[in-house]
Amino acid sequence: MNRKLLNVAIATGAIVAAAGTAFAVDYDPTGQAGRYQVARVSALAGGSGGSFQSMVVYVPVILDEDDGQFNSPAVQDIGGFPFGAWTTFSSAATSPPVRVVGAFGWTDASNPGSGSNDVFLSEGPTGASNSIGTLLADGTLVYRANFSTAGSQNNLEVRSLTWPQTTPGASITNNSPNRVFDRFAPGIDNTPGGTAQLGTPGAARFNGTLFTGVAGFSAATGAIPDGVNVYAGLDNNPAAPLASWLQSAVVLPTLPGPAPAVTEARQTQPGMQVVNLPNGSQALYTIFGVGFSPSASGAPYSSGAARPVYFIVDEVTPGNFSDGFAFIEADNNGSLDFTDPDFRFVDHQATGGGTGPFVTRQFDMNSKGQVVALRENRGVAPRVFDVLLFNPVFSTAGDRITGYSAPTVIASTGQNGIVDELQSVTGTAPNQTPIFLTPISGVAIDEAGRVAFVGVTEKFEQDLGGGLVRLQNSTNSVFVWEPCTQSLHTVLKGGQNGDILTALAGPSLQLGVFPVDQASDGFNGAAFSDVGGHLVVTFRNNSDEGGADRDNDGLIDRGGSLNPGQPNDVSVRGIAVVTLGDFTRSCPGDANGDGVVNFSDLNAVLSNFGATGSAIVCLDTNGDGVINFADLNAVLSAFGQSCP
Repeated sequence: MNRKLLNVAIATGAIVAAAGTAFAVDYDPTGQAGRYQVARVSALAGGSGGSFQSMVVYVPVILDEDDGQFNSPAVQDIGGFPFGAWTTFSSAATSPPVRVVGAFGWTDASNPGSGSNDVFLSEGPTGASNSIGTLLADGTLVYRANFSTAGSQNNLEVRSLTWPQTTPGASITNNSPNRVFDRFAPGIDNTPGGTAQLGTPGAARFNGTLFTGVAGFSAATGAIPDGVNVYAGLDNNPAAPLASWLQSAVVLPTLPGPAPAVTEARQTQPGMQVVNLPNGSQALYTIFGVGFSPSASGAPYSSGAARPVYFIVDEVTPGNFSDGFAFIEADNNGSLDFTDPDFRFVDHQATGGGTGPFVTRQFDMNSKGQVVALRENRGVAPRVFDVLLFNPVFSTAGDRITGYSAPTVIASTGQNGIVDELQSVTGTAPNQTPIFLTPISGVAIDEAGRVAFVGVTEKFEQDLGGGLVRLQNSTNSVFVWEPCTQSLHTVLKGGQNGDILTALAGPSLQLGVFPVDQASDGFNGAAFSDVGGHLVVTFRNNSDEGGADRDNDGLIDRGGSLNPGQPNDVSVRGIAVVTLGDFTRSCPGDANGDGVVNFSDLNAVLSNFGATGSAIVCLDTNGDGVINFADLNAVLSAFGQSCP
């Protein structure tokens, strides 16, 4: 019997209305949301060169373990503070179930009149639910209205979040203007069974128009082209995208073995990004991965969209594949002739059954054209996962991206405190099968070029004998890579030895595990704000309460609890937000991050003297937004020194 702070059934019942009802209401069944505002300092995990000294951790949403489970949230910046969106997708113990879309701030006081975590859409007792794809900096939220077997919800929906979120938005009604697709188009909401299979969308606003990208699959019905599709505006015919990169037209790689067939190609959900080009113009780009699921060909790699072997980065134009594109391939040999198929990027199943369509993409791109991705090497034991940063190469005229440079390795498993490999089992004895889990969840990059991800830093396993182990629990950490010093920092921990936060009022909270391995509530590109340095993660509830091994797994699980370690602890799940604050360099005069203050730093500062803007962020040693005498003095004062 779980102990609760409140009668959750009453609390949840108060917000559940008819399906598709939109309203703004503070949803806080535990009574503790928004009460955590904790100052913290980051810890160095790799490299050298300073720390985030003035971080703040908020917990705007806390739900009881019997309440709805989270999909991945998203966050952006408004006035230096975080604002974001969250959804839940199921509720095992409440009746009627709670499936909601909500907005969050940082404390209850951050949103006068409605609280910090407004629910503005309740799906009620239907089978409908939602998965966030993208939250734009202007507050536009684009999410997947998840497929329902009754055919009542199968679309991409758009909401404009105002903050504070004090007034309800318009209810979702038939053919309302907040859908990417016309509700009555074939294969969409009105079609029983919904033949247009959709995933979590990418989105961008370009020249005032909202563009939405999604990988679609129609099972030969023609409801949506099989491929990556981009749409402009709302109420579109899904069968007539603005641009389409058809699955049947992908570039086939050459292999040292049988070549894959085009029918075996699989594409990831796309990202959308407005890129600032060197010639001073802007262009709308999409990025998506291409993998293969060999069946007849016997090509030496598999796993489809879950393990793409290259990314396509292309301007959104009607020509698509035929007018040229840039690519990034996993084995990094400079061509699509794969010499080592053991190298693959990591994403998730894009369409079809299972949980894949509910997961947000595991790679990211910023307006500089920089791309971050997670790569797996299956050719070594244990397998190695690398977080990689790719910088764009532009045309001589500066009007387009033509390729990508060799990657910078941000972090690797087995280093920087990240575990080398996660193993577990499926099935029950004696028919247990070993499985390998990805110990890193997603990657994200902001406009300053900082990279963030979640990695497993401790694992607790049970030896089953015969070479089999069962993963029992873990400690997972949020990492941030600082490009100016090329250093890696841990900013938050969850799970077995997760951080314990003291509330402004009420009980302390131990953060639960931050999900990894392409979970539907895992970290991803939408979890790092474009500017402002805000990150958001979900944490899960513990499986044991009261300091006892209640599930008989040999481990007293910790994390995800109010009053942790006390007899009256309460198992909870929630959302944690980190605002990084300013980065303090241990060696301010090192303007280029090479570990020494010398003529290179002096020349860089003098060459950019008087410059402003994002391009000079690493040269701006004191963070005042301009290269001036303060930066020159920092270099001269430390000239000749090696950085600690």
